Amino acid sequence: VGGHLLVAENIGEAQSVDDLRALATQVRDSFGETAGVAAIFGVISEKPMVVVAASRAAQAAGAKAGALVRAASAVLGGGGGGKDDIAQGGGSDASKIGEAVAAVKAAL
Repeated sequence: VGGHLLVAENIGEAQSVDDLRALATQVRDSFGETAGVAAIFGVISEKPMVVVAASRAAQAAGAKAGALVRAASAVLGGGGGGKDDIAQGGGSDASKIGEAVAAVKAAL
């Protein structure tokens, strides 16, 4: 998407945002030198959450995890932020996860 490899996945129910962060980091690290972005969505205590992790190459090409999380979180009815390499956010409407994935794609 936009010159970046994107892995966007809704893992469903999760125990904690740490689970999402660990998975997003693992996927990002698997990209190696490729410009890649991992956007991992899940539902924690009935609230949708997202963690976005961007590889160094993706960051150099303009992908910023914080901006991508803000785009996804806005669709989910909430907010978020973080650094260029990894960021997290959430909202109140888990039914909008599909639309939030589309927002990440559009922002790339």
